[in-house]
Amino acid sequence: MKYYYLSVSIDFKEVGIYPQSTSFNEIGSVQEYGLGFNAPINSIKLPELILDNKAKLTNLISVTYINRSVFLILDHSFISMLKSNDSINDFQYWNLKVLKKNSTINNYYLFHLSYPSDIDIIDFEKSTFELSNDNLGSGIKKRFEDYIDYKKEWDKTINLGNTLKFEKIFLDFRKMNSDLIRILNIDSMFIGYYISEPLKKAIEKERFTGLVFQEIEEIDKRIKAIY
Repeated sequence: MKYYYLSVSIDFKEVGIYPQSTSFNEIGSVQEYGLGFNAPINSIKLPELILDNKAKLTNLISVTYINRSVFLILDHSFISMLKSNDSINDFQYWNLKVLKKNSTINNYYLFHLSYPSDIDIIDFEKSTFELSNDNLGSGIKKRFEDYIDYKKEWDKTINLGNTLKFEKIFLDFRKMNSDLIRILNIDSMFIGYYISEPLKKAIEKERFTGLVFQEIEEIDKRIKAIY
């Protein structure tokens, strides 16, 4: 099954202005859930968003201060579609208070897919990485046996202030059966949400706005997608 990277639209005719929200009345606790967060959320203080006056009310909202690799801002129609999809499991959503001009909008939700799929997608036998910092110069080439081996190095890299990037990465989607997945703990270039071909077609049929689908190998030429 083919997948696409889910990104936000920057077409002003569609979204009005990009990003659609750069300010808030209350940030809540969403910024506590950064890169590497890969579990259900037990307790959260919700943000209170302020939309730009020029922003249009799209099905997905672009927000600067909420990590899009962890959370999405979706409207009721989008949430309903995901809820009706039996292949999508272990997700959470919370109703948000969204302000625009002098009006309150209660149609938007903070969406979170609990578990990323890194462990199932990355083919470590074929993928190569580079570890670098200010002292290493050009960097050290690295290979990993599996995700556990990689994750240990990733966590150590973050703690030491080093950088671990991929030289060539193979993403094998053949085992995936969910129409919506999330990837974390890799280069920030392509972390985030991915949508299957069937879900993409369903979204296009409903003419949802505020989002675009990117071919995975076009995000970065170092990525090879396997279907």
